[in-house]
Amino acid sequence: MAHRSSAALLALLLAVPALCAPPDGGFESSLDGFTPPAQTPFRFQNVPAAASAPSLFAGLKLGARDEAANGPVRRLQAALFGRWLAKLNFRRDWAAAIERDEPAVYGEGTARAVTLFKAVYGTGRDGTSIDDATARLLSAVESGTFWTQGLAPSKSPGGETLYRAARFLGAPYQMGGSGLASGSMDCGLLTKTALEDGGVLSGGAGLTRLADYQYDDAAHGRFGLTLRAAGSEPRAGDLVFFNCATSQSGIALGGVTHVGLALGNAGGEPLVLDARSSGVGVHAMMGCVKGYASVGSR
Repeated sequence: MAHRSSAALLALLLAVPALCAPPDGGFESSLDGFTPPAQTPFRFQNVPAAASAPSLFAGLKLGARDEAANGPVRRLQAALFGRWLAKLNFRRDWAAAIERDEPAVYGEGTARAVTLFKAVYGTGRDGTSIDDATARLLSAVESGTFWTQGLAPSKSPGGETLYRAARFLGAPYQMGGSGLASGSMDCGLLTKTALEDGGVLSGGAGLTRLADYQYDDAAHGRFGLTLRAAGSEPRAGDLVFFNCATSQSGIALGGVTHVGLALGNAGGEPLVLDARSSGVGVHAMMGCVKGYASVGSR
């Protein structure tokens, strides 16, 4: 399959000569080839400051479209992109990249953002619809009371790991990148940074940044990691190890060539948050899964 170029950050993962290299043919992303239309970015100042009732967002689902100006979908997008992601993400490139949806349309980009929000706060793992619990949190985000009144719920180890990783959404890929120092990431550094910054590892610092060595640590129960077989169900924030065929397969421990973080589903499509050559983003999970590793106490 020929590689395609993409104006969006979330695109096909091109082969790179490292342990985070993808299999031949690359990883597919449904955002590949998308050029965001010229439009005014979502801005919170265009949204009423008063907290909305949970019912405003509850029941919204993939395919919903506003019929009136400043309807619930646009307000949802403003809360997610203009407030929540903008606050946690030091780069803010993610908000620009995810606005692939037409404003006021609950499309795949919005569903992926909702999936991330649910996974972080433990209200679910499918972003194609919004339940009451998620709606209440999003209403607090919209009003600002999510932060000013401390309404953000405590996070599980997996949710904390995803939250820390989401700070780098939109960061460019660079093998051997230095994280916050340069703003660039590779796959193993992203997972290492998220796990260590989230404080969910046991045994102190020392987790390697190499994907295959992280797999070996999990296989031996180091740092509180517990390895599970590929046939098991991943949980939000689990490490996902891939053994996709690359030039590094012959020298990688266990054949592991890539690592990311399990996220959830959008429309039945399993998603992973990882660093690929197109940058750090939410991508479809490919089929070459070697196994999962849980972090912290579950």
